[in-house]
Amino acid sequence: MMNRLYGYIYRARINSHAANGSARIKAKLLDLLYRQLSSIVDPLVTFEINGFPMRMPFSHKLPFYLKEFPGYCANLARITKITRNKYPDFTLIDVGANIGDSLALLRKIGDFPVLCIEGDELFFGILKRNAGQFANVKLLRAYAGEENTCLSAAAKRHDGTAHLSDTPQEDPLVRIGRLPDLIGPDQRFIDPRMIKIDTDGYDCKVIRGAADLLARAKPVLFFEYDPYFLAEHNDDGISIFRQLSDIGYEQMLVYDNFGKFLFSLRTAQESLIRDLHNEFSGHQGKKYCDICVFHRRDNDIFAAAKEREVGAASCIL
Repeated sequence: MMNRLYGYIYRARINSHAANGSARIKAKLLDLLYRQLSSIVDPLVTFEINGFPMRMPFSHKLPFYLKEFPGYCANLARITKITRNKYPDFTLIDVGANIGDSLALLRKIGDFPVLCIEGDELFFGILKRNAGQFANVKLLRAYAGEENTCLSAAAKRHDGTAHLSDTPQEDPLVRIGRLPDLIGPDQRFIDPRMIKIDTDGYDCKVIRGAADLLARAKPVLFFEYDPYFLAEHNDDGISIFRQLSDIGYEQMLVYDNFGKFLFSLRTAQESLIRDLHNEFSGHQGKKYCDICVFHRRDNDIFAAAKEREVGAASCIL
């Protein structure tokens, strides 16, 4: 009964409009009620993503972003579609899979194999539940990073995301693994055609830890770039582009954190990359960018994706 009530409040808040005086008052009251409740309780609610019912915490903000920004996350789906058209044996690895929302977006493209990696205990449990409705999905509860190690860290959750934060040495250790070692011998994912990374500050570490895999398999690489969270993990960020350039990644597309296409760059344009880093610095995780990088063998995919983005940056798939 209570979960149905929370679900009703959740959907009402998402669908509230502020077109006139009474509507604005209603929207403000719903927002106040939602904020107060989400600070006290966080039950699971159901929301449809791309036609699929997905369970998520009451505090999860994804549906709000999708409502306000219809192009949110659609860029990942568009690039996936173009890449899969080139590679019939397409496979994708999703590092930081959260509740499986990317699965819901991508399953309208096809039932290609997807490896979902999520380290947070709460989100992995929800991911497991949501992924049950999709075929060809492998789940792995793990944290990916630059090396195989253990850290004194704890997960911090906020608005439907989670990231590791360093804690005192006596706290429980969190195991971190290099992506190639986490994949193991599974033949479906040894040579992925695309990798998506969303780990709130560990993204560049995941890439460095997967350098040998990237050099060999040359997948299209879609990742979050947030200087604020990178700095929290003592990561300069900028050096990752030189490392990618050294193994053959040349072109990249840059989006804001709501999926709007901004511009393209080359990984060798260090001055412009530094400008990009500075532009997205100092925003406490509220403003960042998503970057898609292409190996030189996929310059055709880059050209097709760029043409698609320039022509209709806000179109949905």
